[in-house]
Amino acid sequence: MFEDLNHLIPELCDPICKASKSKSTSTLGRARIFIRLSVNRNVFGSVIKIFQDQPELSKLHYSENGSILGSPEELSGFLCIIQDLVLFTFNFDPTPPNIEKEDYWENILNTAKVYLYLSLIHISEPTRLL
Repeated sequence: MFEDLNHLIPELCDPICKASKSKSTSTLGRARIFIRLSVNRNVFGSVIKIFQDQPELSKLHYSENGSILGSPEELSGFLCIIQDLVLFTFNFDPTPPNIEKEDYWENILNTAKVYLYLSLIHISEPTRLL
């Protein structure tokens, strides 16, 4: 997939593809790094739009039932959401610890749940005192 994207939009993807390849040995790690770098550089929406403009690329790499990028309807909705990302500045660490592990997002989600829980406790404590 990286090679296909790099061929279609080399000015956007070449530096990101090279960086992700140099920082990771697994396809999973490269994909996660690619996403983070493309968001940091405000080109994520443009990269994803390629899948809408080139439906054969989506069909080649993604299942219609198992992926947002494989389903034209879901892809369209996803693009509507991510187009506004260019309004923000991101500075994601492209290579956080454990980015190549299968359960990376599960661990992130669990950490986020803990922080959410702690923030709710913190917010609710003053009201208990009143």
